[in-house]
Amino acid sequence: MHVRVFVKEDFAGGTSMAFKLQGKKGNGGYADIASAAAVTTANLKKGAEVVMEIPEGTDADTLKVVGTASGSFTGGKAEAWIDTNLGL
Repeated sequence: MHVRVFVKEDFAGGTSMAFKLQGKKGNGGYADIASAAAVTTANLKKGAEVVMEIPEGTDADTLKVVGTASGSFTGGKAEAWIDTNLGL
């Protein structure tokens, strides 16, 4: 399975954005599961996509995607989805 981050609105103002997938089990804290290389603002345009593989055996009941900005962004929106398509 994969997590796909879709850019819904052009990002502007910053230098780059790094996305990571975090998970937790029960009342525990979040821990990093997967990450993607930082994407430059020039490549964070509407329709762009960042994909992270969810490692086999991941044992989390809650997942979230976190974006870490480099620079000060003045615009941009993204949403993340779990892709369960196994190519069948």
